[in-house]
Amino acid sequence: MPQRPIRSLAVVGVLAIGDYLLWNWSVGANYDVIALVAGVTLIPLLIALAWLVVVATARLLAHAAHRPRATSAAEPHRALGDPTPATATVAAGRTGSESTAASPSSKLAA
Repeated sequence: MPQRPIRSLAVVGVLAIGDYLLWNWSVGANYDVIALVAGVTLIPLLIALAWLVVVATARLLAHAAHRPRATSAAEPHRALGDPTPATATVAAGRTGSESTAASPSSKLAA
């Protein structure tokens, strides 16, 4: 997942927490103008923070959905691109003429 949404989420989160602390302090200390400005800016910061949390969660879920699934322990040969044991046994049991006649390319050429 790209680092940009995480960084912006962290920056807006720090700004929102700082603004809340400034607002809380200014209300308690009777600094009305600072409390008003901090209170007015707090709401858009909280909306932006909520939006970034939703976007980051959606990207995380999309990234997890598009990640290739791990193969089971019973089938490690498929992860390496090797043929399955059943396919290898069938191919080894055929003679040269049978494998050529059964191949899709010979059917197309005929």
